[in-house]
Amino acid sequence: MEQFSGRTATLYLRRFLHMSVESKRPATAEGLDLYAVTVTLWRQKLVVLGGCLLGVLIAIAYLLIAQPVYEAKGFVIPPTQNDIEGLNYGRTPSNRLAPYTVKDVYSIFIKNLQAESLRREFFKDHYLPVSGASEDPKGSLYAYFSESLLISVVGKDVDGRYSVTLRYGDRELASKWVEQYIIRAGQLAVLEINKNISTEAGMLAKNLHQDIVSVREV
Repeated sequence: MEQFSGRTATLYLRRFLHMSVESKRPATAEGLDLYAVTVTLWRQKLVVLGGCLLGVLIAIAYLLIAQPVYEAKGFVIPPTQNDIEGLNYGRTPSNRLAPYTVKDVYSIFIKNLQAESLRREFFKDHYLPVSGASEDPKGSLYAYFSESLLISVVGKDVDGRYSVTLRYGDRELASKWVEQYIIRAGQLAVLEINKNISTEAGMLAKNLHQDIVSVREV
């Protein structure tokens, strides 16, 4: 008769207990451990919930820390014929100077409004001093300013309307800058028109002088 030692009995007892615990875990006919699957799914659920909670906390922190950005918008429309009467004083076909039309004047204004030179001038004179920086060697501040300033056609440009939009952290300053930007574009347009008038007047005077000389020679 086979004899069992104390050590052998202990090993059999451990195997029996292990088999008893394993037998209590539900399994499918194919041997799938449902307990292990349940534990795995639960852990994944905790990971997903933890990720969602972290995302919510980050969003809340961003809302509390982030500086609000305001948008100011101004609109420009073509001038009337009465608005440009002063520019046409003395300009008649008889003296070889064609009068300015509304389209002529407005196109000069829009050209200055969209000019890169005005953008850089405004950045240097207004935006840069407020930002607290004396210069912008890498151009990062100007790039941000340029992206925040939008000049676009309103609708299908049937009536020639344009909008000037600026996004900035200070609401009042954004509105003020939009107004100043439009005014400055108008000033530059007037300067350009006056320069053209002076050039045309000089050419007219030169042509008249040549005509007088020609008549005298005859």
